[in-house]
Amino acid sequence: MISREVSCRIGVALRVLSGPLSNIHDLAANDATIALLINVITAVGQFQRDLQNELTAEGIAALARAHGVSRAGVRTALADLLPDQPGPIA
Repeated sequence: MISREVSCRIGVALRVLSGPLSNIHDLAANDATIALLINVITAVGQFQRDLQNELTAEGIAALARAHGVSRAGVRTALADLLPDQPGPIA
């Protein structure tokens, strides 16, 4: 993690004020235990994002099968239900 490395180098302490990590005094410390903890939290976050993407893709595929349309058709229909989004920057 770049932000952790930079904070260690310049001497910035990262403290959690409440919650289960509140008894750890410096999450930016150059310590093997802290590094392991940060890596586990990062891996769990990545797993959660990957799982959400898989479930979304499976849900879109199931809708497409149920209605006899392509997945692109389902995405287009879902996009039409969303409030107006700003268009791409030209």
